[in-house]
Amino acid sequence: MKFFPRLRAAVLLACLCVFSLAAQAQSPAEPQLKPNPLETLRSFEPAADEEYRLGKGDEITIDFVGRPDLAAKLVVGPDGRITLPLAGDVMLAGQTREDAAKAIDTALAPYYTNLQAQVTVTKYTANKVLVLGAWRSLAS
Repeated sequence: MKFFPRLRAAVLLACLCVFSLAAQAQSPAEPQLKPNPLETLRSFEPAADEEYRLGKGDEITIDFVGRPDLAAKLVVGPDGRITLPLAGDVMLAGQTREDAAKAIDTALAPYYTNLQAQVTVTKYTANKVLVLGAWRSLAS
């Protein structure tokens, strides 16, 4: 009979320890400030004065000063290149309009003298936007 009270005390002590550990696990962690979602989105925006860089699918117009016969309207291919008559493939993806014009001038230099290309983006399709989340229509 003397053993029974000690056993009961040990069981009660074990139960208290288990409940205490469970309560500690469920207690909320110290509150932490979360970053503002707008600031996170702003980190993806380019600088206001940053030049656009050509990408796959962009439609460009190439004009040559004094050579209207060479003007062309081309689409940057999935590999980031355009194909020019005589010169072949020219990589334009990731380049600014000025850099692209220089690359075209360099590619055509063996075939023409004193060329000066001007690149104009007529259709921007390289910048894709993916929107995730729930939305509801305000029309209904």
